[in-house]
Amino acid sequence: MIDIETGAAILTVVSPEQTFYVLMDADDFVRVTAFAWRVLKPKSNNNRVYFRTDAKQPDGKWKTLLLHRFIMHAPSHLEVANVHHKFCDLRKSELRIVTRKQNQENVRGPITRRTSSRFRGVYWNRESVKWCANIQHHQKPIHIGTFPGTPDGEVEAARAFDQKALELFTYVTDESLNFPIAD
Repeated sequence: MIDIETGAAILTVVSPEQTFYVLMDADDFVRVTAFAWRVLKPKSNNNRVYFRTDAKQPDGKWKTLLLHRFIMHAPSHLEVANVHHKFCDLRKSELRIVTRKQNQENVRGPITRRTSSRFRGVYWNRESVKWCANIQHHQKPIHIGTFPGTPDGEVEAARAFDQKALELFTYVTDESLNFPIAD
């Protein structure tokens, strides 16, 4: 099946709970449909979905294949990242081969456990009665700054977080920032 809007091929994968429609480039569709794909939901993250199959190798042993890695021909020492975190969109334009460090740079969600703010990397400091911005780089927290305890201060802290993320990280998308990147 072909998606009229994008021109992408659509693979249907059915699980007991849900049916998934996976977008991929048309040139990958024939290679992918040679296998029966199943849904794999990691226990650690309920909103993330992968697709897997088992393939018999020339030596007679079975190997598990993950669809996103299969499409990208990913070497075993590298990871495949979904740029916009849309796990049913496996077109090559949405995927990239990266190191583990680069993949961690595009993680969504709060960067710190203190999530009193609606923005990523921003939290309320009760002692100083101000907003603070932090980011993590090379598994070490970096304090970006303290901002006024007003709604504008919270936004200012979020913008400072975005600016620091753009300085530190190689791969940054709109989904990993508080505000979209201006074109």
